[in-house]
Amino acid sequence: MRQPNASYFQNQRQGVESDRYVPIEASKIGEVFQTRGFNLIDFKSGKARDSQYENHQRTVTRFRQVESPDTQHHNDITLIAPHLGRGTLTLVLGTYRLVCSNGLTVGDVYGTFKVKHLGDVESKLDQAIGMLLSQAETMHNQIALMRSIKLSYNEQKGLAGHLAAIRLKDVNGVDLNSINLDSLIQVRRHGDIDNDLWTTFNRIQESICRFGFKYIVSRYFETAPNVFESRLVQARTRSLKPLTVKSIEVNKALWSEVTKLVGLGEKWKSNIAK
Repeated sequence: MRQPNASYFQNQRQGVESDRYVPIEASKIGEVFQTRGFNLIDFKSGKARDSQYENHQRTVTRFRQVESPDTQHHNDITLIAPHLGRGTLTLVLGTYRLVCSNGLTVGDVYGTFKVKHLGDVESKLDQAIGMLLSQAETMHNQIALMRSIKLSYNEQKGLAGHLAAIRLKDVNGVDLNSINLDSLIQVRRHGDIDNDLWTTFNRIQESICRFGFKYIVSRYFETAPNVFESRLVQARTRSLKPLTVKSIEVNKALWSEVTKLVGLGEKWKSNIAK
């Protein structure tokens, strides 16, 4: 695990916040998690562009529940903590698959809780953790349902294409047919060989977030003054580093979409199968 830096132990205002702002030492937050049966397992902090903000950077920490809900998963909570009074403490529920050491962050469906740096923050944080844990059972029931749904080869590829489109939703001119869907559903370990929806989804999630994928996109190039020509070029999505805001956002979007599909019953299979 990366060692916490000075921002993790910061308990002073930087100077730009209002008098109502209550600086919360991230390490104290860790103590609240410990009372709830969670241990710190990963840490990330931003880099300051200005030296005066060096020890007041946003920290992203991941806490893991000591008692796992089953033999295949852990409950994780990711905490995003700003230190300049420009945001709130954000807690996101997640699950961690033991088979692949691949953390999946979920939150849109089961709630992302935010706690302001005002008043009794530690008490509010403890309440937020309790609310997330109360929803973890629902999350694992959803996972159990996904395990019971078997997918054909074409349905797996259809799901991969659907989720890849979500990863590329902010990119214009993408040729979705250019994506190698077989690479997205690739089995990389024995524990991922099953063809149920949950296992397939995790293979795709890991391919999209950890490894990235190639695609063809139309881009305009200036071939002469004020003359532009459209050309097809090959591009590749970036690998997303763990414990970054972008990684959390993409993971949440993927989870939200696959749970929406499950809610459609058998209809979604015919919509996405190639």
